[in-house]
Order: sequence, then structure tokens, then C-alpha cells
Amino acid sequence: MVPLRLSPGSSSISPEELQNLLRSENSSPSTYASEIPHIVTAIDADIYRYDAQIRRLHAEITFLENKRKRAIRQQERYKSLLAPVRRLPSEIVDYIFRLYGGAFKNEISWHRLFLPGLVLMAVCARWRGIAASCNSLWTNLSLDPDIPDPSPLVEPLKWCLDHASSTSPLDFEFLGTVYDEPEDNDDKPACEIVALLVSHASRWRHVRFRTESFLDNFPSFQTLPQHDLPLLESLHLEYHADYDILAELPFFCTAGPKLSKLVLCNGLPDDDSLDDLVESFPQLSQIKNLCLEYHSGRTSHPCQSLETLLGIESLSYTFRDGYSLSPEDPPQISPSVSILKIHIESIETQPRTFGDLLDLANFPALEKLSVIFTIRDRPWEVADNCVRKFMWPEQKITSFLLRSKCSLTFLHLEDVVISNSDLVKLLMHTPMLQRFAFHQRSQRQKVSKGPRAEVTATKTKPLTMAFFKHLHAFGDSYGISNALVPKLQHLSFKVLSDWFQ
Repeated sequence: MVPLRLSPGSSSISPEELQNLLRSENSSPSTYASEIPHIVTAIDADIYRYDAQIRRLHAEITFLENKRKRAIRQQERYKSLLAPVRRLPSEIVDYIFRLYGGAFKNEISWHRLFLPGLVLMAVCARWRGIAASCNSLWTNLSLDPDIPDPSPLVEPLKWCLDHASSTSPLDFEFLGTVYDEPEDNDDKPACEIVALLVSHASRWRHVRFRTESFLDNFPSFQTLPQHDLPLLESLHLEYHADYDILAELPFFCTAGPKLSKLVLCNGLPDDDSLDDLVESFPQLSQIKNLCLEYHSGRTSHPCQSLETLLGIESLSYTFRDGYSLSPEDPPQISPSVSILKIHIESIETQPRTFGDLLDLANFPALEKLSVIFTIRDRPWEVADNCVRKFMWPEQKITSFLLRSKCSLTFLHLEDVVISNSDLVKLLMHTPMLQRFAFHQRSQRQKVSKGPRAEVTATKTKPLTMAFFKHLHAFGDSYGISNALVPKLQHLSFKVLSDWFQ
């Protein structure tokens, strides 16, 4: 270190003389006039050295302070390893709470009252504060006021609405009975629940109504057209009885441009009424994702004017409870659909519905196709009936692909009964395929108990290694050297062990 030096160079003026000169009345002593400038210059050099030394000392102090802070942080990390419970940062806890709120709804019903936010708030004071300010814990609702006196359910709903911020979007499903006579609903506590929902209509985002009859039987619901729905993104309407979609959808005529998904349990109206629906519900032209559900016993049929809805990019068909198509049903044609999902529930619908729909379909822009079967019977009935009543319609799906002239890049098959050869033939018509998923669920496995335990789903020809040799480009001398799907990038394959050799 440089020693501090207070003497100004080789000055001949002593400190006492300097003090006397400063006190004298002579402002410019002639005796030292030539020497003073040299003294000032020498002092400037000393000041520069002092400043440099100060900067070096500051840098060293800062360096030591940073090392001390790092040592403290490292010490805290080691101490946390000894703690039985580690303290997560509040922002991480809030993120976990948001994930939890998205996975579990606030269930407010006659048989169950479950508020996930309250469960978290009961842990400790810190969690209580974080949960109270986490909007995602309070904005995901499932309401089922289908009891004679649902008044006890009103307060939990108010609790959720009060804890969520006034601007946070609401996602809810309303499952309950709508009474037949509107005048009987005025004093029903269920109407108070609907009134609360309608009063927050500007916050609706993902909405599902599943009722016994008609929404307009609730007096408070009739005021919905007076409220804007700027955040509404998806709308799901499902009824147990036949309903008039022309009377229900116009209630949501104030939806904003964010509305892009529409789920209708009875499909679209007939062609004669579709123009009236577009006029009363103009948002139909902005729908990108259309999901049509059909149930056995309903009077609805597929709509022929599907091709007039040019904005549809994703189309989903769901057939339930033994619903079957007829040869008189109109063709299903859309020049804009690029994503098609066909979901067939219950074994009664499997034998013909899938193939009949393929006969009607023509989607030239199709890129992604998903075929999902959901079987809910007993395992031994599943195995026997699937093989006996349903066979993969190889010719029909080939005709569909050739007729549509589409190029599939994504294919998802779930729980289908298909042989090795039929699967290879299907892939022969998808040369542009990039992602392929083939999944079987556990219900296809052998049954250990039951009167027909020997029956399994292995009656169709199982997959062999020849299937995989067809997928890649480098087969051996006994295989095929040309790639079946040369552009394949992602393969998800899940089958039961007794269905694969």
C-alpha cells in the first residue's frame, strides 16, 4: 500500500508561515508568488494518488462483501438440508397452487362440497395468505344445485366469487334441473345461483350447461343478452331432452371475438334452420373448434350445410348410447377442417357407426386424425363383442382418404380392434405422417375371473416385428427397404403384451 504523504512536495513554506500568510491583509505575497503554483501542482499529484488508493480500497471492500454474501447463501443452503420442511419461495408456492386449482374444481353440489382453496388455507398462515390471493383456486367451479333446497350452496359460491379478483376469468359447469314452469322458479334458491353466475357474465371463459330442460326457464337467465361476454372462449350446451338450439344459442349473442369453441350435444340444426341460427347467433361464423355429440333416441341428424361454416378448423364427432347413422344422412363435407376427431362410446355403436361416418365424410384439408373407442362393458364382453361385431373398415377408410385427397401428418388410434395387415395398409396411405400414436387401454387384458375368462381380444391377428420393419427405411434382406412412413418423427406405441409378438 502507498503511504499517505501530507507534505506538498519540496515547499519551503512551513505550516506556520502558511497560516500567517492566510491571516495577512496582503492578498498576493510577492515573496512566494513564483513558488505557490509549483506547490499547487504537487498537491494535485498527491490528491490523484489518494483517489486511486481510495478506489482500490473500495473495490477490495466490495469484493469482500460479495464473498461474504455468497458464503451466507451457501450456509443457508446447507442449513436447509437439515430442516425437516423447506420453505419454498412464495412465487413457487403460488404457481403450485395455480396448478392445483386447475386440476381440481370447486365442487358445490348436493352430495359434495369441496373447495380446494380452503384445504390449502387450513395448512398455515403463510399458505392462507397465498391461497387467498391465488385466483385460480376460486375460478374453476362445478355447480349441481339439483336438490329441493339448494340454499346452503349459495354461500360457498359467493365465497369463491369474492376471493377471486373481479377481473379474473370464470370457468364453470352447471349441472342441474331446470324447472318446466318459469313462474315456479322465482323463489327457488337454484335461481339465486344462476343469478349470481349471470351477474358475473363478463368474466365467463369456459362454460358448460348440462340440464334437464331449457335454460330460458330460469328468469335470471333471460337477462343474459343484456350482459357482455368479452372473455367467453368455449361454450358447451348439453341437455337430457331434445331441445331447440335456435332458442338456446341466441342467449349468448353478446359473446366477443374470443369465442372459438362450441360443443352441441344434439349437433347442428337442419339445413333449413341453419341460416336462421347464423342470423340470431352471428358468432357461429367465428367458431374454429366445433364438437358435435349425438345420442341414441334423439331426433337430430348430421347437418348437410357443414361446408358453409368456413371458419371451422377442428371438428369432433362423439356418438353415445348406441347412436347409429343411416344411409339417408347427408354428406359431411368441409373444405377448412384440418383436425378431425371421431369418438365412439359404448360397444353398441361400434359395428357400423364408424364406417358409416367415413362413407359420408370428405375433408380435403385434413392433417390430423384421431379415432377413439370407449368401451364400458365387462372385460369378457368387450373382448368377445369387439371381435364378433366389429372389424376395422379398411376399405372404407381407404376410400375416405382417397376421396378427401388429404395428407395426414398426425394419426392417433386408441382402443381400436385392428390387425397387423390393416394397420400397415392404413399407413401406406399416409406417406406424410410425422406423428403416430397407437394406444390400448388395460380393459383389453385377459380376465382372470368370469364365465368367459378364456375370451381375449387377441382373436385378431397380433402385431409382429414386420410392422416396425415397415416403419423405418433400413429393413434387412427379409424385409422391405422402402420406408412406409419416411417422415415419421414421433412414435407412441402402447399395447398389451398378449397382443404383440
